Amino acid sequence: MDDFDKALKYTFLLLKFRQRSSSELIFRLNKKGYNKQTIQKILEYLKEQRYLNDEELAKSYIITLSKKGYGKKRILATLKKIGISQQVIDNLDFPHTANILSSMIDKKVLQYKGSKNIVSKILRYFLARGFEYDEILTQLSRKGLYNDNS
Repeated sequence: MDDFDKALKYTFLLLKFRQRSSSELIFRLNKKGYNKQTIQKILEYLKEQRYLNDEELAKSYIITLSKKGYGKKRILATLKKIGISQQVIDNLDFPHTANILSSMIDKKVLQYKGSKNIVSKILRYFLARGFEYDEILTQLSRKGLYNDNS
């Protein structure tokens, strides 16, 4: 078995568990000691056979993470972490999160009912999930939980 076949077998092993970005595969193949020419051939082959598509992977992550209640900042951080290029990220459409955020805030209000500093707890929670500060405050204002008197 030559280098290409071994590298391809290893790549399919990686792809068996989950979709991966080009960057992730390059890193893993480099770590295994394959040369750049072999890695480039593997990537070309995978793209031709439609096993590798960073744009589709990014769209899939956006849908999955949005459904799990994460905001745009957290999704962007995840995409960058898995090696999706800025060029691909710039061409993506992110879902409008106002409705998702509104319903999630309703659930958190019920959860924190009766506790002190409910607004600051909700703010911290949603900032950690990657939502924009202004977007959170807007939703809290609509629900009558926050007044900006400044």
